[in-house]
Amino acid sequence: MKAVATYASGSLAEAGSYHQEINSLIANLGHSFLKAMTLVSFGAVAISPNADGMKKGWESWKNGMAMFRQGGDFSGLAFGHQTASGVAFIFKIPAKVQYHAERSLEIYDELGDAHGANIPRSRLADLARQRGELDQATSLYKQVVIGWRNVGQYGAMARCLECLAFIGHARAMMARDESQTQWLRRSVTFLSVAAALRQDHNSPMNLFERPEYVDELAKIKEAAGARGFQEAWNAGQSMDPDQAIVFMQKF
Repeated sequence: MKAVATYASGSLAEAGSYHQEINSLIANLGHSFLKAMTLVSFGAVAISPNADGMKKGWESWKNGMAMFRQGGDFSGLAFGHQTASGVAFIFKIPAKVQYHAERSLEIYDELGDAHGANIPRSRLADLARQRGELDQATSLYKQVVIGWRNVGQYGAMARCLECLAFIGHARAMMARDESQTQWLRRSVTFLSVAAALRQDHNSPMNLFERPEYVDELAKIKEAAGARGFQEAWNAGQSMDPDQAIVFMQKF
């Protein structure tokens, strides 16, 4: 559980320190699903920037995936690809991010698991945004926001709204007319709604999400101006999740 907590918080290196201890416990697990899940989960956790950690982590992950395939566990396979995509995203390996996210999404869709599918779909939105494919990223984030709202995952919903704010900022910087102000105000409102959701539902952002957020917030605040920023921020603070979705659909 310590490894899971540190991995979820974004501290991959600390999580990986528990891998040896976890490996020693795997041999005592009598349930094949638990063995496979442990190998996949903590194989990914053990991956580190050095070559040895990368090799051991992926070997553990592959062994777990082989067990899922042997047992015909498609949910496990979807989870495994989802986990690998997340690790590849942290280590900035876009080809692996896309491959594993697409495989995960494909399996979740075949299983009819809308909740599970939201995770790789969100990862693909992140990847599209990083590549500058703003229309594609916007479309995916909108789908994901609605999905997280439907299951009450407000921290994840907030993260996608923050990403839509970053897209709005990018569009504002490309605009050469009065639409620049509109894009900036939308960005501020998205950030405000997200901040309210995080506060109301005790959902802080992960460590690896914070640097981009802090950088974007400072740039948006400067570009919007003190008065424009405050007005748009106040508008976002008064929105509930459903009102935020209505506002988002106009984006």
